[in-house]
Amino acid sequence: MIQLTPEQADTLTTCADGVTRVCEEMHWTLAQLQEAALNSNIEQCPGCRWWCESIELIPYDSDDPDGFCTNCRQNET
Repeated sequence: MIQLTPEQADTLTTCADGVTRVCEEMHWTLAQLQEAALNSNIEQCPGCRWWCESIELIPYDSDDPDGFCTNCRQNET
């Protein structure tokens, strides 16, 4: 099972070019990066496509997970 290092996870979730940086560093395809990200509990928000920790895609004040990040949820209202 491939996983991201903490540094790679940080790059992926905080840098606009994080996908490119991590793929180039590891010589991974996008599919390999997506697998490693999921194994590290990181997913893309379907709204903004930003990479977030999976827990961020679950609203803390609802029993009905919508799968969107906090920013997308706030912009919806």
